[in-house]
Amino acid sequence: MNWRSIRAYNSSQNNAFEELVCQLARNEKNDAYVKFTKLGAPDGGLEAFWKLKDNSEQGWQAKYVFSIEEAIAQANDSFRTALNTHPELTTFILAVPFDLPDPTYERKGKVIKSGRKKWEDKVKKWKEDAKKLNREMEIYLWDASTLLTKLEKPENEGLRYFWFDKEEFTNQWFNNNLDNAICDLGPRYSPELNIPLQISQNFKYIRRNGETYLSVKKLARKINLFFTDFERLVINYSSELTESIYEIKKKIDNLEILLELDGYEEMKELPLQEIEVTFSEINDLCDNIVDEIREQLQEKFYESRIYKSYRNLGDILYEGQTLFADNFKLLNNPFVLLYGEAGSGKSHLLADICVQLKNNNIPSIFLLGEQFSSINSPREQIRELLQITLDFENMLGVLNSIGQVKGERILIIIDALNEGDGNILWPKYLPGLVNQIKKFPWIGFIASVRSEYKEEIIPKELINSFVQIRHTGFDEMADYACDSFFNYYDIAPEVPVLSEEFTNPLYLKLFCESYDKNKQYCGLPGLSDVFESYTDNINLKLSKIDNFGYDESLNRVHDSIHAIAIKMVEMNSYALTYRDATDIIREIDKKYNIQNTTRYKSFLDALIKENIFKCNRRYREKEKYVSFSYEKMRDYYLVYYQLMKKPEGERIDEYIRNSPYFSDVFEKRPFAKLNKITMLSLLLPEIYDVELMQCVPDGKIPRFFVECFLDSLIWRREKRINPKIVDWVKDICENDGELRNIVVKHIMNLCALPQSPFNISFIHENFLITNSMGKRDAWWNELINECYDRNDPYIFRRIINWSWKPDRQSNISTDSRKLLGITLLWFCASTNRELRDSASKGLVCLYKSAPREILELFYIFQDIDDLYILERLFAVTYGIVMFSDKKEDIKSISDYLLCEVFEKPEIIPHIIIRDYARGIVEFALSQDIYDQELKAYYQKLVTPPYKSKFPMRFPSKKTIEKMCETYKDDIGFSEVKNSMDTGVGYGDFGRYIFGNTLEKFESIDLDKLERWVIKRIMKLGYDPKIHDKKRPTYYGRGTSKIERIGKKYQWIAFYEIVALVADKYLIKPEWGEKEGHYCSGTLELGLRQFDPTLLIKGANILPYEQPVKSWISNRDYLSSNNDEQEWITEKIPSVEDLIQFQDTNGEDWIALCHFPIWNEYPDEIENKKQEDINAKQKKMYGYINSFLIPNSNVEEFIEIYDSDSIKTKDALNLLNWRSVYFKEYYWSTTYKKTNENRDIGLWNHLVIDDTDTNIIYANTAQRHIWEAEYDYSKNESSLAFDIPTEILYKGMNMHYEGVPEYYCGNEMVCYNPGVNQQSNYLLLIKKKSLSEWLKKNNLCMFWLVTIEKKIVKGHMGSIQWSDWQGMYTLSDDGIHGEIEQTDYSL
Repeated sequence: MNWRSIRAYNSSQNNAFEELVCQLARNEKNDAYVKFTKLGAPDGGLEAFWKLKDNSEQGWQAKYVFSIEEAIAQANDSFRTALNTHPELTTFILAVPFDLPDPTYERKGKVIKSGRKKWEDKVKKWKEDAKKLNREMEIYLWDASTLLTKLEKPENEGLRYFWFDKEEFTNQWFNNNLDNAICDLGPRYSPELNIPLQISQNFKYIRRNGETYLSVKKLARKINLFFTDFERLVINYSSELTESIYEIKKKIDNLEILLELDGYEEMKELPLQEIEVTFSEINDLCDNIVDEIREQLQEKFYESRIYKSYRNLGDILYEGQTLFADNFKLLNNPFVLLYGEAGSGKSHLLADICVQLKNNNIPSIFLLGEQFSSINSPREQIRELLQITLDFENMLGVLNSIGQVKGERILIIIDALNEGDGNILWPKYLPGLVNQIKKFPWIGFIASVRSEYKEEIIPKELINSFVQIRHTGFDEMADYACDSFFNYYDIAPEVPVLSEEFTNPLYLKLFCESYDKNKQYCGLPGLSDVFESYTDNINLKLSKIDNFGYDESLNRVHDSIHAIAIKMVEMNSYALTYRDATDIIREIDKKYNIQNTTRYKSFLDALIKENIFKCNRRYREKEKYVSFSYEKMRDYYLVYYQLMKKPEGERIDEYIRNSPYFSDVFEKRPFAKLNKITMLSLLLPEIYDVELMQCVPDGKIPRFFVECFLDSLIWRREKRINPKIVDWVKDICENDGELRNIVVKHIMNLCALPQSPFNISFIHENFLITNSMGKRDAWWNELINECYDRNDPYIFRRIINWSWKPDRQSNISTDSRKLLGITLLWFCASTNRELRDSASKGLVCLYKSAPREILELFYIFQDIDDLYILERLFAVTYGIVMFSDKKEDIKSISDYLLCEVFEKPEIIPHIIIRDYARGIVEFALSQDIYDQELKAYYQKLVTPPYKSKFPMRFPSKKTIEKMCETYKDDIGFSEVKNSMDTGVGYGDFGRYIFGNTLEKFESIDLDKLERWVIKRIMKLGYDPKIHDKKRPTYYGRGTSKIERIGKKYQWIAFYEIVALVADKYLIKPEWGEKEGHYCSGTLELGLRQFDPTLLIKGANILPYEQPVKSWISNRDYLSSNNDEQEWITEKIPSVEDLIQFQDTNGEDWIALCHFPIWNEYPDEIENKKQEDINAKQKKMYGYINSFLIPNSNVEEFIEIYDSDSIKTKDALNLLNWRSVYFKEYYWSTTYKKTNENRDIGLWNHLVIDDTDTNIIYANTAQRHIWEAEYDYSKNESSLAFDIPTEILYKGMNMHYEGVPEYYCGNEMVCYNPGVNQQSNYLLLIKKKSLSEWLKKNNLCMFWLVTIEKKIVKGHMGSIQWSDWQGMYTLSDDGIHGEIEQTDYSL
């Protein structure tokens, strides 16, 4: 092998050699290794190192030189540096690309040391240097021969081909193939239409790169922070909640372990569904705890630290569950089927993904379905298309190796499977192709197909192997489209672009190409600016000498548009025949005496190619027709040229009334003419300084005129409006709620335009802030909830989507940010949790780059009477400061809150607001912004309890009874009253939230607090006469995203009373505590529901069914050929195959637990008659659990087991964890507290018939159960899966990244395969790693196996059965044991 010809990496062969050595070092993983780390520059003396179980390190250094002298000289510095920077280093390995000459020889009579002798002398010197530092060091050399031996291993074949074959798989090779495919796409892909749709975000997860990993790490840190606070507060609050909080902590510990994403960088399977379910379970358990606390704290609950802590924790959990429920599926299953209607943009999306990868120096394979035929296997066709000599399997190996080098999956994409012979080719070959690619973890596969062909093209048995993604176009992602276009054209509007017209790719292109960066616009260019500038640009282009060569000032494009538009008006048609349009253009040609060129067939052809016009045929007609490409351009020019025909001296209002073309706009039902009315509303003020409403004959302005007028505002060149018109709009809405709602919906796209008198300030000042919360909620809540939920108009979601972008790069002006902030904050008044939470996150994104500006919202809303809004303002501010590194801004916000909240005589009685405010200050304190004296003072100042005025008097029962009588016919009040009732059988809110929460406090009278809250709800402004007039479709405790308006007031009053109670009363002492304590915040009460710092949005375990065939579930114990009687009584042929597995890479795995289920596999029953299937079926259920015992107890244990296997099995307890968070396992207080029932540390005594056998044992697996209650962005789910116990986890020095995949270093040694692929309950651990650990610790592992065989018949259930039991042990030469039948029924 020629080491001098290694493929350059990052333009350097030295870098390439270092990278190759790192890859080989990574592949050296064994049971002793825990974590692999690759180092960057400066490398600290090492390229990479493995952390071992004993915490020692084994390091590698690579030197791309070709003499021992140079290698030693360079390595000497590296070795000394490594000694200093890696105190745990015990092994140093130097890799060089040459072999050492061995013999010593003489030169001119002088003995010359050989290269090997020089190396040995240097090693001796290095070891002596290490010994002086009390370090023992092993030093090895990986020379060329050693490296070659490693490269010749089958698993490294792809590495060898990649690094030493320079003809194929180069960057240029990948780029050429991509360019060719994109060229073949033609107009289906245009770089300028590079719209980063939301759907495109899915595909970054399939790559599984560092960006996603970092987002999960950030999430994990926040969860840990918020739960630690919550746990402390709850435990300190009430001993009765200790067990409950410990259950949550176990799940949190489990979740934290899962979020470590063990094996992420090694492409191991991650337990995503387990994580999702765990998020839901944690939310559920927190709700239950908080319900108890609310019952105790009552009014003071909202002021308690527990409430705020609960809200913060709940918010981050909600965000996390949303994230893991959707896109993260692709981390484990990198197989995507993209489907959608024709023209939805599938090809463009996939091509653009490849282009973006190319721009990031990440290669991909992009193939078109139209390039395939049914003549040959697609594997061979792919080789031919790519012009490679390798066979397909080795090609995949090379791509897999490239993925390792790049640190992310390499994508193979086949676009449009339905094209060509797809309906013949792919049903036959796709399953095998997918199965082959699955062997290579560093490869992702994407295929697209039209929706109508999906079932025809994709075999039924394969469809579940894909993550299916539907492409619905990019309407909902217009803001991403705008960002992309604006970046491409280098324009930066200072206001958000919110109009729905920007969802149209053509208009977006027109807008960008016509935008004059040197011109000052009033917000955004008007429609006139866009069209005039665009046509001027086209005119300039066509006037060039190499086109039509005419004087630009003639503006031939304008004249052509004018002539065709006039003809359309005359003919009352939106299209002209191609013949008529050609004749019109020819007349203009004659006028200017312009000759045609060879580039275009005609000037009309040029206008068509430039997208001014389009040409097509109508159904069953031979004649072609010409029409405007863009509908709004057509409407604009038709109205514009008709208005320009007004005779001089005639009044414009008279002209419009008398014009046949415009006369229909005054008809009572002009719905077909609304576009014309809108254009009149736009153009009349610009051309004649007159509003259309002033032209109405009798002065009676119809409502649709108002709507068209409002729609025209966004398109106007001049955004300022006559103040009289503004006052008129305000006046007509004053007593007309329906018209007010129409106005609000129509002007919402102007909300952030500072120059517009109809921006959000118009709504804020005239309709919102001037009303009380009660009156406002009667219409505002209903309006925004309906518009958001129905996407009609879409602008409400658009505003949120535009804002809610963590990575948004916008030059939005301070004024626009303020207006948009006001808009989003008003959305936070909503009873739609999804809307409210999304708007809150939009606010965080909007302000996190300018945190100090959030103070402007505090000033604007300082007198707001809606604590829903104020609560979210504090929440958003907390999120903003957490994202900020601007210490001056953080201090400004902290100082403001210290002054306005904590230094007041009375702290606002709202436990959530208090907690957010406290969090903001404490974050500031953590940033070393204040000196030590101030830090201590401020910490004490923000620590509860706080000063507040607890109610001196409470409503009597009679008062509430009178209220019940007053509102006896109002649904809203009865819902509030029943919901608040804390008695058995009444409202969930009263029992589970209010009652359970407040009862955690000492000495409270729950009935009095309940009455106080009911009266407080009414005092806050809730009016059953105008609120909740209909029984809501969705409401209840945590079961729906939309709640009653009355529920909003319940939450507000509840938060208030909890805050008040928390200031006055102690939380009841917990078990073992002598006295109670003041509530420390929302975490202690379990009231966190929203995380303002998480700005990003199920399981395949089959407990009762058989999974699809795979290397973990491919046991043919149920052969249909056997007679039922014979099968039910025959011995299980190989139980060992249920314990030991070998993956597709030849790696041996051991089941720590396994609960397999078999029925007759689909391929075995295909030839059976349906009646036979329904008559009798064979089924088997396995229950396999493993345990540890010291070697010293083995013989005695076997003797006891042999004497009574049933009693021995029953004495071994299994572990099921229902309340511990996944990240709480092994280390957290909750886990350790719950684990106190272990007899000796992690061990149990084996007790049989109440007699201690003096044998100790330990479980190796435990069942983690996560049950979701609600999630407003994900589907509800429930998941249970098995994870290793603490003795294995800590003993083997495992770690994980938040999913049930456990690593030693970078090697995955234990994982649950059923989290992301179909399987039964199963937990696997690497045999080699386990065996070494057992041997080192003098332990023995044994399995107790129970098998149930059943013959079932229809609905009769089992008609025959047999039970089998056995014990198996692991030894150096394998797994051994016996299984015997223990019972049967024939």
